[in-house]
Formats: sequence, structure tokens, C-alpha cells
Amino acid sequence: MPLWLALSGEDVSRGVLIAQRGFNNTKSDDYLCDVKTDKASCVTAEQYTAPVDDIHCIIVDSDVHPRDVWQGQTPFAELARWLYYGRRSPILALPDPSRPIPRIAHYVWLKADPSAGDLDLPFSKFLSMISALYVGGFQHVYVHGNVEPEGEWWRQLRSENVTFVRTERPSSMFRWTFLFFQPTATSSGIV
Repeated sequence: MPLWLALSGEDVSRGVLIAQRGFNNTKSDDYLCDVKTDKASCVTAEQYTAPVDDIHCIIVDSDVHPRDVWQGQTPFAELARWLYYGRRSPILALPDPSRPIPRIAHYVWLKADPSAGDLDLPFSKFLSMISALYVGGFQHVYVHGNVEPEGEWWRQLRSENVTFVRTERPSSMFRWTFLFFQPTATSSGIV
């Protein structure tokens, strides 16, 4: 069942009821009614000002992300840290030197109509990619696109740590539809 009841372990009178957004089940309503009748009146996260030890019922009616909890100074942030991370003090996100993020650059090379030709990689793009490797210190460059670039500058990059990754041209991103059109004498680009 996509419904969790999490208890603190030390004291079963402290609990958290978590249900998926939009979870429509009469049992979840029953659970919430039981919590409301057995405990003092509920408050929202913004209204919660009691110390952690006096918790009864908090209704969280908005999204809560780790960034809101880790260093938050509100009583609710302190409670959330205690419940989910086992500590009340603020949490600092520190890098782990034993697991560094790989130094990789990604480029996108999309052509609206690959059969129209003009697949030569411009010098400016060559310069950007070679700079990523030798000036930026990246270990590898990945070029993602629907057709592999061509031309003198692309041939020179092929002897470097550059890899082409074929991918289909997307039709949308973040729910925004791309409208590709062919350039004319007065227009060029992607809308």
C-alpha cells in the first residue's frame, strides 16, 4: 500500500503519517481522523512553534525539500531533521573527497534537418570544446546530437577525449514544445 506510518522508535506516541500526493483511499482518511482525534489539534508547518518534545500533529500541506530542512532555523525544520536524519542540529552538505564528481563536459549538437547538409562543426565550437579539455581541465567531452558533426575541426577533435553520443532530437523539454523551422534569409534558429 503506498502509505507509510513512520514512528520514532524511542517513543511510539511520536509518529509521522506519509501518504503519496493524490493518494485516494478511505483508509488514509481513517488514519488521519484517528491522529486528529487522539492528539491535540493539528497545526500547519508554518504554525508549529512548539519545542520538538511537545509535538502532537503537524499538517504539511506544501512540498518539503532537503534544502528547506538541512539548514532551516524554524522549529519545523529542526523536527524534520530529527525525524529524517536523526539529529536536530543543522546539516552541512560537504563534498566527499573520496568520491569526486567526474570532470566531464556535455555539448548538444542538434540539427533540424540533417539531410540539408551544413554539418561542419564551426571553429567557435571547436575552440570551446578544446578549451574545456585544456583550459577548463575537463577529462572528457561528450557531444550529444541527432547527427554527428563533420568537417576539419571535428576531425581534429576526434583525436582528443571527445565522444559523439547519438540521441534523437527532442520534441519538448520541461513540457515546452520545440518548434524547429528551416532558416530563411531573414530568420535562423530554434523557437
